[in-house]
Amino acid sequence: MIDKIARPYSAAAFGYAKANDLLGEWGKIFSALQESEDSICAAVRANPGGELELAAVLSEAMKVQESPFGNFLMIVAESRRMACLGAIARQFSELHMNAEGVAAIRVETAFEMGFNARRNFDKALAKWSGKKRVRVVYEENSHLLGGVRIYIKDNVLDASVRGRLERLAAALG
Repeated sequence: MIDKIARPYSAAAFGYAKANDLLGEWGKIFSALQESEDSICAAVRANPGGELELAAVLSEAMKVQESPFGNFLMIVAESRRMACLGAIARQFSELHMNAEGVAAIRVETAFEMGFNARRNFDKALAKWSGKKRVRVVYEENSHLLGGVRIYIKDNVLDASVRGRLERLAAALG
């Protein structure tokens, strides 16, 4: 639900930043906001009516008070969407990478992959995605039992042992 709410905000921010040659600058700011997502959400929960105050504090901390980004934060706050700021930041990052021909891919593995295995997998994922470059984030997930699960945009390729077992159970059931 939050992703759906965040979509128009991230699209508007990306459109403005691109049109005004601010993609790099705004990308760094959104990256910092994404890292602070848990703290921002906790602040919104602790003081639900204080979103304008939170936006002002964030603007001051990031030194963007009298800037277009500061105005953007105030619009988000006035719309009572500060809890969506992390999702907005993630979507902005995806739009930015897509515009630069970079695919963001998340790979879950049952066990840690070594450096050479990751490098070879990165090359295969770049070819598979059709992008010039890929940014791959690897995460361990012991619940997979074995194999991998790959997330690219809204698509999931489940080549895990657990996924295969679940598909087999569904087919037999």
